[in-house]
Amino acid sequence: MVLLLILAGHIGLGVFAVHSAKSERADQFLHFYRHSSTLVQLIQSWSNLEIYFTQSDPHLFRDVTVVASIVMFSAVGENTFVNLRHVPTGPEDEKLMERLNVTRWELYYSRSNSLWASLVPYHHAINLFLFFSDKLVLYAWTYTDLIIAVFSRALYFKFHALVSQGKVTLLSAEADISKWELFTRDFEILRRTINDINNFLSPMNFATFGINVYFLCLQVHNSVNPFTNATSVGSIYASWAVLQVAGRIFLVSVAAARINDRVRCVAELIRQCPDEFYKTEVQRTENFLNANVIGLSGLGCFTITKPMMLKVIGVIFSFEVVLIQALDLSGTKNFACSRAHN
Repeated sequence: MVLLLILAGHIGLGVFAVHSAKSERADQFLHFYRHSSTLVQLIQSWSNLEIYFTQSDPHLFRDVTVVASIVMFSAVGENTFVNLRHVPTGPEDEKLMERLNVTRWELYYSRSNSLWASLVPYHHAINLFLFFSDKLVLYAWTYTDLIIAVFSRALYFKFHALVSQGKVTLLSAEADISKWELFTRDFEILRRTINDINNFLSPMNFATFGINVYFLCLQVHNSVNPFTNATSVGSIYASWAVLQVAGRIFLVSVAAARINDRVRCVAELIRQCPDEFYKTEVQRTENFLNANVIGLSGLGCFTITKPMMLKVIGVIFSFEVVLIQALDLSGTKNFACSRAHN
């Protein structure tokens, strides 16, 4: 069944018929399936971290539950309107069904699965299989975003606790060299934890950010395209889709970028180390922090930081300007052609 779902994603199931995007989402299932033992090991090692400068995280469960509920509710709502766009309604669809001599289910099948409809004739079993497999492929995207957000939220708090507890202990009169060495040891443990998480999530970070940016550009373009918003359902979906994708990009980016912010706070704290405690381990840690950008990465091509978010926003804005200009030019040409015909 898993192989069938992966195959279905690779040959372009779903509403948009965007082959690369669907393939990437199906590959997310394959990635989690192949590396499930790695994920279990990450969770086990996380629960067994031996860190001196730490504190309990009482709001982690609440934050994860609230965020996951909102994102999943929005994803289900958006996907509902995706399917409603293909449901035959109104007198025009009635005439079309009568002219083509097809049932309502057959017309829905040909609209929602245009590629499959050209290859396989309608059957109830095929229609149901494509419907549910498409939902699994679509929600792989949502699941991956939530996994990234959860790991980011947990890592951020660990570094936040490291800095806050470090300030209380290391900047007090009772501080000594052993406490600073403990601080650098705790930082090294968390740094290795980030590396382990990156080894697992890095391919998904790379693919998900690319797909998110692509779909945001696509949905913004569709929202201003009158040909895709001819009905009220299409208009609602266009607006919802833009807000859904933009909100998820913001959620994942901000959650991951906060890790880098807290790591820089570690460097700021080390700069306040008294001269008598500034020994080899402290110096080595400061040099490493100054020479490297630490955070969640995408296959080593980028590290998620706030400056990186601004660059992505700039790319999206530039791309949308080009698309809108192309849309206006296309509309002008169509209008001129229609006038010439008349």
